[in-house]
Amino acid sequence: MSYGLIDTLKKAYPVTQLCDVLDVHKSGYYYWQAHREPTAARIHLQVQVKAIHAEVEQTYGSRRMSDALKEKGLAVGRYQAQRLMQEAGVVAIYPKKRHRYPAGEVSRVADNHLNREFEASAPNQKWVGDITYLWTATGWMYLAVVLDLFSRKVVGWHLSGSPDTALILAALDQAVILRRVDASTGVLFHSDQGCQYTSHAYQDRLTELGIKASMSRRGNCWDNAVMERFFRSLKVEAISRDRYQTADELTWAVKKYIHFYNTKRIHSANGAMTPNQSEQLFLKQA
Repeated sequence: MSYGLIDTLKKAYPVTQLCDVLDVHKSGYYYWQAHREPTAARIHLQVQVKAIHAEVEQTYGSRRMSDALKEKGLAVGRYQAQRLMQEAGVVAIYPKKRHRYPAGEVSRVADNHLNREFEASAPNQKWVGDITYLWTATGWMYLAVVLDLFSRKVVGWHLSGSPDTALILAALDQAVILRRVDASTGVLFHSDQGCQYTSHAYQDRLTELGIKASMSRRGNCWDNAVMERFFRSLKVEAISRDRYQTADELTWAVKKYIHFYNTKRIHSANGAMTPNQSEQLFLKQA
């Protein structure tokens, strides 16, 4: 059939030219292309797309879907991945507009030493942290997170009913224990100017651990963009899907997502590896 021949030759010649030579209407060719039965190879790709979509809980857009297919040995570019997702009837969940956290009283403000240099050459060079709030049927809960910029791995977190200094100290201490940080490590910790982070208690703890404080300029969320992006991903990919009746239900959901984020969710900043894979590769090469 002429349409099949056009499909075979279209990589070498323009479709319009092929249609003219074979004396067929271009619209007829495109109609045939849209309504023909998919090949076995195409069906296989669609099945793979659906499987990945389910595995990552509907969170991958076309770029990450392309990376995930390539990991399976399937040479699929971003735009082909986009078409395959359309054919398979899968749609990624995308973020809604973010909430803003109210500013608090300033105590001790550090300079912006990070200065939006979000890349690190090794683990435990640069950490970022922040607080966000999450709703349950019994009221607001507050989540503090510490993230390592080298791999984008969550290394510490804590959930509480109070957005106080104890909340962020608990997340920091978890990160310090997990990463075995001491005064000789030389970590840079970046946060916003929230009253919890500028408090004397928190700043004294950083000094005790030999951690250098860095803070965003007031009202400038882009100075801590990686942390903002994590919270957006958490809310869109996990938290916004359900209504949580209790703090325990929410805690379980956050714990489950952080495990997924560290062990299964690939990141473009890591060369399409998960945070854990990125750090494992670093250790092998060290």
